[in-house]
Amino acid sequence: SIKATSGFANAAEHIGKRLLSRLLAHIEGDDDNVTDLVLEAIQTLCLNKLMLLETSNKLVELMDHLRNSRKNISIDREIRIFDLTSCVISPLLSSELLDSSTLLTKTFLRICAVFPKCLIRMKRSRHDTLEYSTTQLMYSFSFFLLRSEYFDKSMINELS
Repeated sequence: SIKATSGFANAAEHIGKRLLSRLLAHIEGDDDNVTDLVLEAIQTLCLNKLMLLETSNKLVELMDHLRNSRKNISIDREIRIFDLTSCVISPLLSSELLDSSTLLTKTFLRICAVFPKCLIRMKRSRHDTLEYSTTQLMYSFSFFLLRSEYFDKSMINELS
């Protein structure tokens, strides 16, 4: 675990903030390896309770962008984003100071949009990787559904 007061933690946060500032470009980029490294680096910082608020805000922005974007990203990349979001959500829920309801709700709605597409692709292709992706999406769906009491009620009411 990285101590938040260490020089290393300060440097890591600085690098992480730079990565976050380019997250959208990496998500829509064509280099899956670079994108995975960026997401993994940000997730590692969040697991060490660094940059939670900044990452949460960027993920809300990312969910809005993905909802409005015409460009499709891979199911595996979506799953990586959901994993990162779940990593951020848990400590935020335990903190009374930060509101995570918007991020929770928008991520859950994104999962609901992606899940049927994944099922259709799995039915058509029958590849083991899509079965794994579908299973991962089910885990993400369950993770966020179990935290539905924290959803932003006004966002949910707008949908009905």
